[in-house]
Amino acid sequence: DAGCDPNECYDESEHKGLQALIFPDTNIESLRLLLPRIQLNHAYVGGYSPLRDALSQELPQVLALLLASHGESDDLPNKLAGCWPVADSLEETPVEFLDMMTTAIARRNLVEERAAFPELLDQIVEHCNNDARIACQGIFPSLLAPATEKLREVQEDNSLSFAQRRLRAAFIITHLAPIVPSSNVGSAEPLPSDMAWIEKTKHARYEQGQQLRTAANAIIDLATHRLRQTVDLDFFLTCRKAATEDIDMLSRIMYSDLTDETGASANLARIIRNAWIEAAQGSANWNVAPDSDKDAFRFLLHSSRNLMRLQLEDFHSELEMDQQCTEILKKSLSELSIPLRHFCSDPATWLRKWEHRNHLRPVDAAGLAPKLQIELGVSSHTARSIADAWHLVIEAVRNGRTWQTTAQLHQEIEKSLAATINEVMNSDDAKAVIPKSDRALIAAWSASKRTNPHNSPAASTESPSPESDHHDSRGHKRPASDDPGNSPASKKRRSDNSVDDSSD
Repeated sequence: DAGCDPNECYDESEHKGLQALIFPDTNIESLRLLLPRIQLNHAYVGGYSPLRDALSQELPQVLALLLASHGESDDLPNKLAGCWPVADSLEETPVEFLDMMTTAIARRNLVEERAAFPELLDQIVEHCNNDARIACQGIFPSLLAPATEKLREVQEDNSLSFAQRRLRAAFIITHLAPIVPSSNVGSAEPLPSDMAWIEKTKHARYEQGQQLRTAANAIIDLATHRLRQTVDLDFFLTCRKAATEDIDMLSRIMYSDLTDETGASANLARIIRNAWIEAAQGSANWNVAPDSDKDAFRFLLHSSRNLMRLQLEDFHSELEMDQQCTEILKKSLSELSIPLRHFCSDPATWLRKWEHRNHLRPVDAAGLAPKLQIELGVSSHTARSIADAWHLVIEAVRNGRTWQTTAQLHQEIEKSLAATINEVMNSDDAKAVIPKSDRALIAAWSASKRTNPHNSPAASTESPSPESDHHDSRGHKRPASDDPGNSPASKKRRSDNSVDDSSD
């Protein structure tokens, strides 16, 4: 007030201006009053940086005051450039300092920067042990602090591909605890500029936390979509097109696509790859549908899905990312219509409907087996065993003739099939393809049919009910009986008036 120029003041060490005012015991309230009168640009003459000075002396409020004074000027990032090496050289830079500096260059549009976000994830993993380098990329170090240990494990795993590394890092970020937003309680008086910058840091940190999770979820969603596609035939055909007829080359290409495109772990990629390769080799070894690509591909699809379900049932991993990917695959497979699963739920009904049988026509087991192999995706031996079992069932029911209605016929078929089909499905050959869950279904079905066979209600299509009118009885045969009382009225009268030959 008396006309003293703060830009011309000196301390005992001949430091001038702002440099003289920043010292360990700085009075922040006095500095708030003086700073509007100080020419900040002059403070950087000769290489001196008040920002570096406040950082090295660990004066958080002074740092906040200086950052707020510079505001969002275009020159602030350049002034901060000299601060990152200082922060990096300190034994332990408080994360609040780095957060305040990050506010000036914080990334707030990570969702819009989706194309660049995978590269940012790479940098986060690479520098997860260096908060200053993370802050330099415009990411608040405090957001990632809880995940540092897990990110370090990803960094140290040299077996991961780029896609696997990014997917693992994205998964870790989405599981971070959400940041509580700043309260921003209203006040009659405006906050001092340093306190306003601290509030701005909290708000920007909260916004970035939301954006970080959204962008990471986008990477996971894309990887998930690609992972679901691996159970479809197009995935196999695309890989086979690149590998021509070389099965070893096909195996390598498929594994590479799984790890590089979906980010699946090595163990999970092997399960998917091996299911397709084994199904393709089985198709060639058993000469499945040599004259029909459509049927051959149908077998390939069904067989690979059966093998995939079989392997996933026994797959366990300590990695949470693997567990999530496994559940995604299982869910995708459960949503598909898989013939083998339907067959195991009720084999007798499935076989009758699939063959469109309305009577007990003899079964050609040799001709039925290839059809079952294609439709169920099982080995030739298992398909022939099922066909033979079905042939024996039909023969036994035809020769037994203990049934009178369609419902009783189906009951006899179920009971006869239940005695043999469970043994067929638990053979070593069948166990190599059929998942445990399917074998459990057929075991339960067989047990229920042997102990408590299904009693369908006597079908109304066999004979009309007494209440049915004469229109309903048309087309139905009258039960055979010698009792005139069971005869139509006209025939009953003829019987009553007939002449007994013996009395002639």
